[in-house]
Amino acid sequence: MRLSLFALARCFLKVSFSSVGGAQAPLRYNLVTNRKWLGEEEFAEAFGICQSLPGAVGANLALMVGDRFAGWRGAVVSVLAFSLPAMVFAVFLAMAAIDLASRSPRITNAELAVTAAGAGLSIGNGVRLVRILWQREADEQRWYRIVRLVVPPAGLCLVAVFHLPVPAAVVILLATALAAERVRTAAA
Repeated sequence: MRLSLFALARCFLKVSFSSVGGAQAPLRYNLVTNRKWLGEEEFAEAFGICQSLPGAVGANLALMVGDRFAGWRGAVVSVLAFSLPAMVFAVFLAMAAIDLASRSPRITNAELAVTAAGAGLSIGNGVRLVRILWQREADEQRWYRIVRLVVPPAGLCLVAVFHLPVPAAVVILLATALAAERVRTAAA
């Protein structure tokens, strides 16, 4: 079955505007129940694959469905239709927050407190995950586990301390991780 770009755009715009906090239910409704573009098993399989990929599950699924039914153009249109409304909304929220912060120091202090709380939660989860991974993967070579622990903070240092652009830092970290993986698999 071949779908028009307009049909894909309309579907994923509808999903984008109707999903809050997660897109699984609106995606399933629009792709399986309403439009019948995918069967239940196809949807479950595609959704599972998309969960294992980096990035937003909904955007990954939009890309897969768009590519399947309309090629690369369909993939681009589907991802844009799914992502653009949320991006525009986020930009307007950021503009409003910046305006409020410039008018009231209380808002600035509240933003700092929320940012600190979010950073604390992320750091706490990271430390817990490191501890679990370090204990669970005791059979891995010690140097390899250390490399895996050093790569994320190294990325932060490359960007925050050395002021490297994020894409350049990602390329450096990716090369480091791939080299470590190649050495580990060659030694095994």
